Amino acid sequence: MNNNAAAPAVRESFSVKWFDYEPSAGISLPGGYARTDFSNRGGNRDRRTDDFITADLGIQMQLGALGVSVVTDFQSYSFRGGEGTSLSLQLGRIHACAAHAFLDGQLLLGAGVRGAYAAIRAEGAPPPSADGTTSAPGPSGLVGMIGAAPEAGVIVRPNESRFRIGGTVRASVDASAVDLGRVLSVPQPDGSGVRYAGGLVLPERISLPWEVEAGVAYQLGPRPLNPRWINPHDQSRALAASITVKRAERVAAHAAELAALERSEE
Repeated sequence: MNNNAAAPAVRESFSVKWFDYEPSAGISLPGGYARTDFSNRGGNRDRRTDDFITADLGIQMQLGALGVSVVTDFQSYSFRGGEGTSLSLQLGRIHACAAHAFLDGQLLLGAGVRGAYAAIRAEGAPPPSADGTTSAPGPSGLVGMIGAAPEAGVIVRPNESRFRIGGTVRASVDASAVDLGRVLSVPQPDGSGVRYAGGLVLPERISLPWEVEAGVAYQLGPRPLNPRWINPHDQSRALAASITVKRAERVAAHAAELAALERSEE
């Protein structure tokens, strides 16, 4: 679903129930980046990036031709700044979409929202206040940024064919900063209004650019890429209808047999 908002309506070949679901979760601890100059600042070896954690979590539910999915990915790491201050940065993205299959599952349309989240926390010696003094070591503030924007997607997958095409559009996401802590709201001594944490300038906002994407998939072997999905409710209705017809035929045959016996007795 990170690639196309219509993906929640795609039924896998092993999905045979009207209601189906699939959770997903993952975590990575990329230790190879520990205590490295991750931001390529150079010079001061005391300024190192550490404690990387990357995680993702999601759930997809499908009810007949309707699919709903929510996925999120999260990254966290710490940065050691000047004056013994340590920063922690958390970045997150989330997609929440619903999609529906039309024309016997050959046309899928989906829409939803994607969001972005960031939080910066400084621990240790806080930046100086307006009068040039500093408070006791400890959490020096928290700034959060959050925003959301719509997205939409389409997938065309002719049944029993070897190809499918898709496209998606996403509006830009602008997440503005919201102060959640006390110290970061204090004006800086230089009077510029620039806010700092651990000797670093805090961003005013984070942005995800708008996107327009298209793609094609083709199955090289003889196996169809798009097997037809049969709704089990349709199968149940067809079976119930055939049973009703056969029951009526047996009743009619029994009545005809009784009528024939009555005529023979006369």
